[in-house]
Amino acid sequence: MYYKSIIQQIKEEDSESRVIITEEAFKDMVVYVNAYLKPNDINICPQCSSNKTILFGKKSRTIKDEYLTNHTSYLILTYHRFKCSDCGKLFNDSLPLLNTKQSISMSLKLNILEDLRQDTSFTSIANRRNVSIQTVIDIFESYIDYDRVPFGYVLCMDEFKNLKHSNGKYAFVMYDPNTHKINDILEDRLQYNIDTYLYSIDWHEKDKVKYVITDMNDGYRTLIHKHFINATHIVDTFHYVRYVEEAFNDVRIRIQGLYKPTDKEYKILKKNWRILSVYSFEIEGNSRYNPMRKKETSIETLIDDAINIHEDLIDAYKLTQGFLKSIREVKFEEAEIWMNSWIKDLKNSPNQEFNKLASMYLNWKKEIINSLIRFGDKKLHNGYIEGINNKIKVIKRISYGYTNFTHFRNRIMYIVNGDVIIKNVNRDKIKRKKRNNK
Repeated sequence: MYYKSIIQQIKEEDSESRVIITEEAFKDMVVYVNAYLKPNDINICPQCSSNKTILFGKKSRTIKDEYLTNHTSYLILTYHRFKCSDCGKLFNDSLPLLNTKQSISMSLKLNILEDLRQDTSFTSIANRRNVSIQTVIDIFESYIDYDRVPFGYVLCMDEFKNLKHSNGKYAFVMYDPNTHKINDILEDRLQYNIDTYLYSIDWHEKDKVKYVITDMNDGYRTLIHKHFINATHIVDTFHYVRYVEEAFNDVRIRIQGLYKPTDKEYKILKKNWRILSVYSFEIEGNSRYNPMRKKETSIETLIDDAINIHEDLIDAYKLTQGFLKSIREVKFEEAEIWMNSWIKDLKNSPNQEFNKLASMYLNWKKEIINSLIRFGDKKLHNGYIEGINNKIKVIKRISYGYTNFTHFRNRIMYIVNGDVIIKNVNRDKIKRKKRNNK
């Protein structure tokens, strides 16, 4: 939602408006509008609430506005001053539409704040609104300050690459996939700091969380057991599937290394590594060039020729495809039996690349089984927060980085969450990078 300029609003008001436009001028691509604010018949003293006031001269103030697109506009407002006969207080005439203590109109500020909801840089906003970059930054810092959002039924945890000047290399983010809002962002992912933060939250709120989704980080598991005692810990599917796909790829590279780059076996394994690593039923296309047969063949024939190069590839491919099929079809009630069988298959595999995965899957067995819990046709996963992390990368890239974390956190939450109550902010709270004395 964008707001009309003050000049436009004044022109659209009826004849009883207190603001009267006396002159308009257009010079050097700049619009100048002179206006006069008529005094009220009764004026109340802001200090003692007395209505015994007298006129005490006039003042003028120039307020920047945006009356015409791509042109700088100024409203030169003349208004009265008053003096209270009871307490002697001097005060200016005022109007909700105008703030005589500011040099930028409120409608312009609100439009800048609307621009800041988009994935765009401060520089581009400043150019669009004909103000300085520092003005855009000052407006954002003065009005936007996000408090943490209370936890909901489901909580996603993850980290993302932090600012260069921040305390931690990675920042920690919490996200509610039901409300599509970021709960909070911490400056680092150190377990001690996250632990301290969670201790500051009321236990009644934490007890409402029923599912927590993370990657395979032991530190997160410890925090969940300590703070979210009623929650089921779910490991994101992507993270444990990735280990199986990487294990197959390691086997492929090992077998590929047995041949020369000119050999047909090397070429088929090298050029078709992607379709060999993914779930066969999700491969796009019907045919592809087959170096073994020197012609185009079906995808099924191509895969058969590739894995039959070596018996280790046959075993690795069967294990990988069986696993990818199972995580799509196995029901939660049957998951423990399947997991025990899967771990046994890993131990019995002739490929050491798969053997070493057995201990990892045994360690995370419970959390992996929990990832198969279904809500209707859907499973809970961390894809929601991965999308947020991609958005954060865009925010960093378009602005060429930030120099303070508070500023960065507020911008992320403002863009993602959106529903902030605009308020005056204590800017002393903002952590700024210390400047080096020259």
